Amino acid sequence: MHSRASSNRLSASAFRSRISLLLLSMFATMASLYDAQNRVYLINELDKRTGQGQSAISVDDTLKIITCREQHKKFAALEVELAKAREEGFVSKHSSENSGAHKKKKILAVIGIITKFGRKKNRDAIRKAWMPTGAALKKLQDEKGIIVRFVIGRSANRGDSMDREIDNENGQTNDFIILNDHIEAPEEQPKKTKLFFIHVVEHWDAEFYAKVNDDVYVNIDALGATLASHLDEPRLYIGCMKSGEVFSEPTHRWYEPDWWKFGDGKSYFRHASGEIYAISKALAQFISINRSILRTYAHDDVSAGSWFIGLDVKYVDEGKFCCSSWSSAMDLDNELLSVRLVLEFVAFSRQSIKKGSLYNPFGLSDAGNENLLIKKQKYKNSKDLQLRNTQVLEVGKRLKFGSHSKGLCDCEDGIWLFVIIKEHSVFPG
Repeated sequence: MHSRASSNRLSASAFRSRISLLLLSMFATMASLYDAQNRVYLINELDKRTGQGQSAISVDDTLKIITCREQHKKFAALEVELAKAREEGFVSKHSSENSGAHKKKKILAVIGIITKFGRKKNRDAIRKAWMPTGAALKKLQDEKGIIVRFVIGRSANRGDSMDREIDNENGQTNDFIILNDHIEAPEEQPKKTKLFFIHVVEHWDAEFYAKVNDDVYVNIDALGATLASHLDEPRLYIGCMKSGEVFSEPTHRWYEPDWWKFGDGKSYFRHASGEIYAISKALAQFISINRSILRTYAHDDVSAGSWFIGLDVKYVDEGKFCCSSWSSAMDLDNELLSVRLVLEFVAFSRQSIKKGSLYNPFGLSDAGNENLLIKKQKYKNSKDLQLRNTQVLEVGKRLKFGSHSKGLCDCEDGIWLFVIIKEHSVFPG
């Protein structure tokens, strides 16, 4: 028994010794490889000279040729030894780490939902509508490579009740990116967007980074599929492209202090609408590297467009990114990507439809009259979704219509549908 143990120890010691020898040999080979390449060039030059009848070869040249040829012999022998070691299962630590990294799913996109103080109802609505929570949020990252987080800064009075409310909410949901160096203020929104891109590109190695407002419904699967179709485009800027008017009147809601920079035509350059857009990793890195010299304008979407206008960037005007509350053909089977939500929405369940009354799962104060009657008429195909001036209700995977519709969105479980009501009125019988 003692002899067997001694034999095992000797065998293990010999194996470790061999590995150490191989590692030292590898380092020696790497150190001499660059010099060996130079010497190969020297040999070729000297052989060329001797082949041309030039006999003026110094002693030093001769020694270099001999040394270089010896190095080649050693290198060939080491390659044979390394091949044998690999056959016996020896793998370097560096190779193992790289192999493990390749097994981990690459992150496709990081989605930042730009929110602010006093918008908890919007965040709760988003969590119940399309953003996973808890373990499902991690599952979305692991299985689909998509990370979703709310993005918010800090109060001007650091540590006040608004900051504490966000910290408490994040403690429960763990779904925030808190920009500690950003002070929340309406006029600071463009800087907040820039800080968001800087933060995410430094914390996650993703193919794309998307910015979304907290009043937008997102079809995550459709968004992922759309972005995945552009993986071969390294500098991508995708969204609902527009070019709006520049307002120079200080009293106007969309006043642009730098209006004079946009010329006499007073029209912004082409840029993605701010409700939702995405940029590729290279552009996010560009923002991060040049953060100190990239200026912002009055609006965050215009600011983002200005950062890319002088670059070799692929602009993609993608209709699925257009958040319109008056869509003329909302075919849910056609991968509707996003729909604009407002606080005047209500939601219905199958149970409440049977009762003939509305149900408000989010507790919104302005959700409307909960005693409104519902017209129970079914439409059987997607062409009916093209109807105008109708209110859409969800019944399983079919839709039914009432009056005063301005928009809709489809949720994953097929139960909830958000309806924007312009006027609270009783549905026709």
